[in-house]
Amino acid sequence: MSGITISKAVIHALNKEQHKSIKPSDIRKKLLDPDHSAVFKVVDGVISIYGTRKNNAHFGTFNKGEGRGSFPDSFEKYWKGKSRAEEEFLGLTHNAMDRLYDKASSNHASSGGYILFAEYIQNKKTYLLIAMVKQKPGITLSENLEPEELMHLDLSKVHQAARISFSKRDAYEAADATKKQELNYLSFVSPSTSKAASGYFVMALGCSQGTASATATKTLITESRKFFQENPDLKPNKEYFMAELLEHLRAKEEKKESVKLSEIENIARKH
Repeated sequence: MSGITISKAVIHALNKEQHKSIKPSDIRKKLLDPDHSAVFKVVDGVISIYGTRKNNAHFGTFNKGEGRGSFPDSFEKYWKGKSRAEEEFLGLTHNAMDRLYDKASSNHASSGGYILFAEYIQNKKTYLLIAMVKQKPGITLSENLEPEELMHLDLSKVHQAARISFSKRDAYEAADATKKQELNYLSFVSPSTSKAASGYFVMALGCSQGTASATATKTLITESRKFFQENPDLKPNKEYFMAELLEHLRAKEEKKESVKLSEIENIARKH
């Protein structure tokens, strides 16, 4: 994926094997060089598969009550800060690792991995990415051209991840109570096969889970069609409404924008 600029990045290790006791985390004291080619490949690789079919993204906001934890407040302080200095970013990642350690240690089925933290800019918008990647075995050749085992990061899938949009957080801050109900500034993913074991990741970061985007879109189309079909006065307008609804969804997809229920309401009222 091209067009990204990495501002800050670091990788820590959450040392937890499934069904075993957690071990102390390995925490870096310095950030990685964002201009290093290997760092770029890791961050770019994770971003490129974020929210793909096997890593369906859910959208939401931070919890406001019970279960919020300390990470949302730590992020808010960093987000509102003027400097967003390297040491402040590093402190934010340490807070997240503390929360992940606490939640993983109380979840016997959970497993750890390498936790990537990256602040990056894409299409002039700033994001914070937190993603878990794991190692997988491979084969390389030694200097004597003998095969030997090599462990490397598996960038073919994201095991667990969260991403916060700074611009959408700005919009959420400026919105009134009604508009806030339609705005999401964070998203998170975890493979469907490991939801039970990976739930601690979302909980540790204080995320309030919404509906997966694919599920929400399918439900919107199904229920809208059903509403017009089952109402005798609206049934003659069903096909006209559905045509405009699908065109609206296509336009939003092309622009990579979220769909708001108020927009759907305006389309429905016309028919």
